[in-house]
Amino acid sequence: MTRRSGFTIVELLMTLTIVGLLSAIAVPKFRDFRRRATATQIMGDFDAMRHAALSFYVDSGYFPKEVGKGSLPQNLKSYLPMQYKMKKPQWELDYENWELKTQSKYTKTGIVIGVSFTTDDQALGQTAMKLIGNAPSYSVGKRYTFLISAF
Repeated sequence: MTRRSGFTIVELLMTLTIVGLLSAIAVPKFRDFRRRATATQIMGDFDAMRHAALSFYVDSGYFPKEVGKGSLPQNLKSYLPMQYKMKKPQWELDYENWELKTQSKYTKTGIVIGVSFTTDDQALGQTAMKLIGNAPSYSVGKRYTFLISAF
């Protein structure tokens, strides 16, 4: 009687079952890891924009005017890293400048500055909102806004 070397069908099925179980755990974790990395990139872009807007305000005494979704205010270009882009494959940034029509004693300039981003990936938006922590922020639909300054 000659004995053949190889795997039995039971051994192959057990191996495939173990690989399947490991994949079922690893793939969702990998997606979450990627989503968190992308949200961190969004927060990095927000921080760069926040620093640029506040630095410009300190230097000039006013905030740049709003220029529209996906466009970079010309005044902020020199305050941002080279090759800074407002449009990325998964999200688009929007510099916000709201002038308040109020005579409140709590606002010096009557201006609220923020940065919004829009994305089709709701989970990405929610992850970025969690990363901002207790900073003032809000979301409406696919638009997520972080406030920079409210004077």
